[in-house]
Amino acid sequence: MRSGERIATAMRANGNSDVSVRIFPGVSHSLLPDPVGLGNGWVLLPGFLTSPELLEVMAHWTAEKLGTATAH
Repeated sequence: MRSGERIATAMRANGNSDVSVRIFPGVSHSLLPDPVGLGNGWVLLPGFLTSPELLEVMAHWTAEKLGTATAH
């Protein structure tokens, strides 16, 4: 089980039923493309190239939670 899924499970077990998890393959914890996936390679990650798909999902999720979701 991935760490994000473990954290979500713990949050749900402690009463937070509004937890979302989305895994983006090839994206690091810093939200940058990471095709290698090695922790010691973080210094080699490209800067400021956050995945457009990730940004779109985060924007939609945020708008939905704030009650401002719009159809795309």
